[in-house]
Amino acid sequence: MRNYQKNATITHRTEKKDLAGSFYEDIFIDGAIGGKHNTAIVECLSKESDSMGGYLVPDSMEKKIIHSLKENNVIRRLATVIRTDGSDRHIPLAATMSDAQWLGESAAIQLAKAAFSGVRFKQHKLGMMIQVSNELLNDGGVDMPAFLSEAFAEQIAFTEENAFINGNGVDMPKGLLASSSAEIGVTAQATDVITAEELISLYYSLDEKYRQHAVFMMHEDTAKALRLLKDENGHYLWREALGGEPDRLLGRPAYISRFMPKMVAGTKPVLFGDLSKYWIADRGNRSFRRFDELFADQGQTGFRMIERIDGKLILPEAVKVIQMAE
Repeated sequence: MRNYQKNATITHRTEKKDLAGSFYEDIFIDGAIGGKHNTAIVECLSKESDSMGGYLVPDSMEKKIIHSLKENNVIRRLATVIRTDGSDRHIPLAATMSDAQWLGESAAIQLAKAAFSGVRFKQHKLGMMIQVSNELLNDGGVDMPAFLSEAFAEQIAFTEENAFINGNGVDMPKGLLASSSAEIGVTAQATDVITAEELISLYYSLDEKYRQHAVFMMHEDTAKALRLLKDENGHYLWREALGGEPDRLLGRPAYISRFMPKMVAGTKPVLFGDLSKYWIADRGNRSFRRFDELFADQGQTGFRMIERIDGKLILPEAVKVIQMAE
């Protein structure tokens, strides 16, 4: 058993949260994960308590979770991720701005005309609970922080990705395919087929300033169909990449998501755009809680993790989609 009392007194004197210190990591592992509840552990953990009835995970565990989220969530790898503290956050944006001016020597510069808008990020709550056998918990050879980080992050990543694509903005992020998000670049003539001409039209429907960083995204069933498309010279539009890089479609990276809709009437099965204009707002470190009694009759212990998050496409013109015919 580690000696926490001296450190507990020092921690008590400061209001600043130190989630990066090895001391807090030690007491988090012993208390929140290991279930030890001596007075010093409880006192120290309580200083990092969260409003959702848990404890904030230490930075070391938070980094493992974020890494796993990115590995299992294609939108997180391509989007802009910011961290926020406190309540809702308002991000000002320049909606329009007049061009810069060439100036002769001693010429007066004219005041630029600008119009500003803004995006407000909220705190949508996403959480899950898992059960772990007490035998596994008592196995000293298991790295429980790493195990729990991976177990939670893998499942949360899938739920996040679905929301980042299809979310309606009600108690969840607003997804790329939601109304008033990505703009329709092309309406297909058929309900279940996309032609090479329509795909090329989608490419050029996006302003060239976004095109240089743009990517395609679709369901794997759609990708299977698009692999067969050829240009007027008989060359395939799809190119397989080497060395772990994404495949290319019309020269741009092509990504697959299980949460993109398939090619059926009225859906938006292909998007093309600069996904760095989709912003994900993570609100602080994630909250963690252990439940000893809830599953005691099953010889298991419950663990719950909750995050607060939002996501929005801040520039709708930066992403275009194909919409299938009704």
